[in-house]
Amino acid sequence: MTISHPIDWIPEGKLRFLQLPSVAIAVVFLAALPLVLPGRADYTLLELVEAGSSGRAAAILEHWSIQDRVRVAYAVGFDFLMNPAYMNALAVSCVWAGRAFRSEGIRSAAAMLAWLAWSVAVTNAAENVALFVAISSTPSEPWPLVAAAAHYWAGFVVLSCLVFCVVGVVRRIARAV
Repeated sequence: MTISHPIDWIPEGKLRFLQLPSVAIAVVFLAALPLVLPGRADYTLLELVEAGSSGRAAAILEHWSIQDRVRVAYAVGFDFLMNPAYMNALAVSCVWAGRAFRSEGIRSAAAMLAWLAWSVAVTNAAENVALFVAISSTPSEPWPLVAAAAHYWAGFVVLSCLVFCVVGVVRRIARAV
């Protein structure tokens, strides 16, 4: 069974026309995040994302001021905009890396990884909603668990895609030599 992705229909030389704007948008929003996020050494946004329970999330939020909550709300808003571009760039990279191989199985794996990268844009939206619920009111179940699960899913997918892309780059270099 062959798996394909809509990006597969874009010719090899044209992938950069989708890749470059996606990377540019992601980099702009990623560069803006440090300007928005509160500079905390403890009780950080990452700790809130990984809390997993309403009790732990509430304990973290006890240490945040109203200004911290507002700044984090802006950062989460940036994430809504950045994540689709970032995941699209990763999906394009997976398809590009898969094209370094002749095997239909490996190309299907590349397409599957591209679909998974796109899925992270959806699960990240759920994570962001969970964070908005937590910072705008009292954390309640199941939102902290939703945020943590989406966060770990994204980490797994991004790491898998990056490993695959490195293998594709190595394959392209080996074929060029």
